[in-house]
Amino acid sequence: MDYESLVLPPLFRQFQPAVFQDGDEFCCILGPDPERGIFGCAATLEQSIKDWEMQARERVAGQTKWTM
Repeated sequence: MDYESLVLPPLFRQFQPAVFQDGDEFCCILGPDPERGIFGCAATLEQSIKDWEMQARERVAGQTKWTM
């Protein structure tokens, strides 16, 4: 995975989550496990990256609300 590729979303490039294939799905994870980390999984690599990015943005938005 070329994490410097400009076609990847900015958060994905910055945090460089692990990418792996699980059966018929591609998954991206940053953290110890799917429950505590940021996790995205989908039928294609592109979709899994988009899912991970959405989960990451939700996590950041949730933390912002807690710190205000």
